[in-house]
Amino acid sequence: MESTVARCEKLKKEFPASGGRPPLVVFEDISFEVRRGEFLVLLGPGQCGKTTLLNIIVGHDSPTSGIAYENEKPVTGTNPSRGMVYQDTRLFPWLTVQKNVEYGPAARGEDRETYRKRTQEYIDLVGLTGFEKHYPVKLSGGMKQRVGIARAYCNQPNIILMDEPFGALDAQTRYMMQEELGKLWQAKHNTILFVTNNIEEALFLADRIIVFSKCPSHIKAEYTIDLPRPRKLTSPDFLDLRREITGQIDVDL
Repeated sequence: MESTVARCEKLKKEFPASGGRPPLVVFEDISFEVRRGEFLVLLGPGQCGKTTLLNIIVGHDSPTSGIAYENEKPVTGTNPSRGMVYQDTRLFPWLTVQKNVEYGPAARGEDRETYRKRTQEYIDLVGLTGFEKHYPVKLSGGMKQRVGIARAYCNQPNIILMDEPFGALDAQTRYMMQEELGKLWQAKHNTILFVTNNIEEALFLADRIIVFSKCPSHIKAEYTIDLPRPRKLTSPDFLDLRREITGQIDVDL
């Protein structure tokens, strides 16, 4: 039986009434698990609470009701065992690429020689060899995201959560980053929970897709993606799945 790295049990998030407006239920009755080594994608329209859900799982926020678990222990705050990659990268502008990537293990006091070797491994894997001494201001958007991904991997978390990390990139760079992330996942098989509102991106990357409805959101459908990797966006099987999932989402529009 596959082990579970993270699990959500009947999560609900409600923001209290304010300014004469009634309480806002963002999502409710959200239950799913993230299996070890899988690439799970949460797919849904904008404003359906996907980012809020990730923030609960990573420990930045708390649900109104229900429980999020990591390795069957309730999440009660942040922990290096749960890594996060954001759309806006959140790199430290005063640190070089190398220093950004190694920040976590260095701050925890890990052996310098060990984390330096691991830092270089991930810098190489994300295609930034030769940019170790560059500062974020000198990097393109795609390169900054490579740094963010390498930083998350270098921390060696149990699970990496990605909040629409390629959403702000141009179409060509976004496709290139999807390819690079797919290769990195195939090389390391880290457990990844990835949020997007892009159907092609979900199908290109996922082992499994969970589809969310519009706000107040709930889980509408789940798909296991058995397409061979690397995936071709124009293959008949890819297009068939795209049409099926689009039909699920279109019902909400």
